[in-house]
Amino acid sequence: MQCNRCNCIIDEEDDRWVLSDDVIAYFRRSENEPREVLFGDSKIIGFYCCKKHALEEAEQCLHKHHAKVKLSDVRVKETCSKCGIKFSSEDSYRVLMLARERGEVPIMETLDIKYAARFCQNCLSTQGDF
Repeated sequence: MQCNRCNCIIDEEDDRWVLSDDVIAYFRRSENEPREVLFGDSKIIGFYCCKKHALEEAEQCLHKHHAKVKLSDVRVKETCSKCGIKFSSEDSYRVLMLARERGEVPIMETLDIKYAARFCQNCLSTQGDF
């Protein structure tokens, strides 16, 4: 596998950063169970040899949508990266996700996940492809 930014070879035993465009929704099977996440319409933008290259790509993707990278975990109230309104993470929403992974495809271990950007329902369908 090659880094989409510098074209270096990424060995399968090395960590790699994956940038993806995802629609996510949180749900509970019952009141007593923890929230679960459902990923849908996932599109991998690229694989990167380092976090710096993945963030550079994320910034380039978001620039054309007038949004900025703000790495964070999931919160109860999210802030849209485009319009700035607060919205509930209980609703489905679109994210630009950055994951650090290791291992061979298709069995990869996810080591860390951050959201580089998140978009509310109003901005969800207007963003287009990254």
